[in-house]
Amino acid sequence: MDKQETTKKMAFIDYVPHIIFILLLGLVTFLLYYNEIHYIGKQQFIREAEGAVTILEEAPAVDAALDGKLIYASAFADTKETLTDELYGVSEKALLLNRKVEYYQYKEHYRKGKGDREGYYYYRTDWYPYQIDSQQFEESGHNNFALVKIPQKPVYADVRFGGYRLPEFILGAIGGDVPAEVKLSGDKLQQWENVVANNIQVLRLPVSGGAPMVHVNGNVVYYGKSPSKPSVGDVRVTLTKIEPCQISFIAKVSGSTFEKYTDENGKIFSSVKRGTVTAVEMFSEAHADIMLWLWGLRLILLILSMLIWRAMFSVLPDIFKSAFLDRLIKAGFKAFRRVMGFVWACLVIGIAWIQYSSTVSIAALVLAVAGIWYLNGKGKKAEIENEKQKFKIGNS
Repeated sequence: MDKQETTKKMAFIDYVPHIIFILLLGLVTFLLYYNEIHYIGKQQFIREAEGAVTILEEAPAVDAALDGKLIYASAFADTKETLTDELYGVSEKALLLNRKVEYYQYKEHYRKGKGDREGYYYYRTDWYPYQIDSQQFEESGHNNFALVKIPQKPVYADVRFGGYRLPEFILGAIGGDVPAEVKLSGDKLQQWENVVANNIQVLRLPVSGGAPMVHVNGNVVYYGKSPSKPSVGDVRVTLTKIEPCQISFIAKVSGSTFEKYTDENGKIFSSVKRGTVTAVEMFSEAHADIMLWLWGLRLILLILSMLIWRAMFSVLPDIFKSAFLDRLIKAGFKAFRRVMGFVWACLVIGIAWIQYSSTVSIAALVLAVAGIWYLNGKGKKAEIENEKQKFKIGNS
């Protein structure tokens, strides 16, 4: 009785890899299907937006008739407002004033071991736009701290398009940042030196020995001994601005401002470009972007599918007893690995497109059938070759 139970247990363990491969294949299949459906939904949504957009030739006053409508406009974005960053003495007529803060810190990495070797943790220093908690590290001796803590702080101007105010998501998407020169007075610079010196005492760090710890170079303020030789704890602040310029945008009118265009399923669309770009060009680029994502994920999932089928190569005959499947397997390892992942992906893609495009669906299914036919033919040839070999051995 104990022997039978042991045999059953071992048989179950032997099937665990089989189950894992099948689950992985199921996950990849789901992701393949979801990728296609997501693209179809996004494409239809953008086409819907393309058909609903209203072209505004000039900047209008606030008009209740436009409320809730998707509009396209191109105009010179300007402001009378002067933006300031009091910490660094910056004062600019700009659409956006941005303060980028970076911390030089340790980051933990893990490398898996090979064979009998154990994996290990290692630590590298670099600039990061956030602070890393070194107390969570697996190994001690790599302590992160900051000489100063500066908040990230974008400042947006009041920019108008006729009677409408351009919101932050439009201003932030314009791009084309240029340096905003830092202008620190001698007194302000000394105040920063005092702040750093006080923090060094609080953190119980080695004293700098009178060397300056605050360095200003154009639009960059550096906290540390040497900007050319950063050390853990150093902080770098970069000030940039977006100057008045020509922009083109597509957004939904909401009261006296704009918001992103959404549907009941939570899909979101808006577009902002620097310069004069037509609505047709902006929608074409939107279609191209989602197409790029579609094909990028398709290729990744296709490769994963091929790898999983390769791993399952020796498993399938044990799980599914089928002469047809056995013939496909006999097509040879190289042919099976090369073709079956592609066949599987084509089947999933073809099924996903059935309700939306018969052309795409039929094309994908035809490719899948062609792949199966190829494997079946290779399997028949392999059977004939095996029979010939057996005949030769029997006559020898």
